Amino acid sequence: MTDLFFTKFNHWLLFYLIVLASWALLFILGDVDTGLKGSYSLLEREFWASICRPSATLADLPKSFVMWSIMSLGMMLPTVVPTLRAYDDLIAGKIGTIVGFYKLVAGFASIWIIFSGILAVLQLLLVRGNLIGLDGVLLNPIFSGTLLIFAAAYQFSPIKEACLSKCRSPMAFFLEYGSQKSSYEFQLGVRIGIYCIGCCWALMLLAFVGGTMNLFFMAIAMLLMTLEKLPDIGRVVTKPIAICLIIFSSIYFFGAIGQYT
Repeated sequence: MTDLFFTKFNHWLLFYLIVLASWALLFILGDVDTGLKGSYSLLEREFWASICRPSATLADLPKSFVMWSIMSLGMMLPTVVPTLRAYDDLIAGKIGTIVGFYKLVAGFASIWIIFSGILAVLQLLLVRGNLIGLDGVLLNPIFSGTLLIFAAAYQFSPIKEACLSKCRSPMAFFLEYGSQKSSYEFQLGVRIGIYCIGCCWALMLLAFVGGTMNLFFMAIAMLLMTLEKLPDIGRVVTKPIAICLIIFSSIYFFGAIGQYT
């Protein structure tokens, strides 16, 4: 009965509605964060601003967690589309189910939501150390440049390559970790989410360089992380991404030199 319901309304439609809802919330947060009033009442503006602006108090940690969770869902759910399309082939072959499709999505999303909690705590620590501003950007260009170099170096690491190999071969992943247990799709989604974090965590940290509510950064990062996971394109773009990060890091380092001379 559940499968019939989702088939009638197309299981992909609900998935993309979740993605669009996440981005709609990000646009609202970005609108408030840039100081635009839009059509929000004062109370609403204050509420959204309290979510998207970092705070040094533990009381605001849940709001920061909500912000990072929305960011993670909006940015990372599109990156798992190739894997979900591979699972669609299992559905067509009567091996997978539409309910299993959403268990897979839920397992994947749960890992990124947990990781969002880690990022929220990290942001709190950075704010307390007076290392980032209200826009979530590192205040010291040397720190920004160093983080860019670190992310570039991670692009060449064997850990990154091992995680990407799993994300680029979803069908092999299903065959390796598949099961007949009713809950295996959720567990599979968790595994995929862990490998996805292994691929993308360093790039996600660059939000502290581009701005935690910078929609342009989020869109570019989402696109790059999605391309990296594609079997053919991914092998071509991973190292050029690293080179671009090194170039951007040099800009920050030169800026720091000019600032202190």
